[in-house]
Amino acid sequence: MNQETEKNPKISYNDMERVMSGAEGKELMSLLSEGGGLQEAMEAFKKGDMKGVQKALSSAMENPRTMDLMRKINGK
Repeated sequence: MNQETEKNPKISYNDMERVMSGAEGKELMSLLSEGGGLQEAMEAFKKGDMKGVQKALSSAMENPRTMDLMRKINGK
């Protein structure tokens, strides 16, 4: 695996669907959605506002459970 692939791994739609439909994926989406964060992040993303995406998700990303779920999902 080259360095670029390690930074930007390719994931298929089926892999993403499988992970996000599991219990950990659903819990992660719930945490990211709290307080409208995920919706705000999506709107910012549509505008190309990556700082807005980061800001919208910042409180969820500070939650230790969110980070734990992301590590678990990434390991699958």
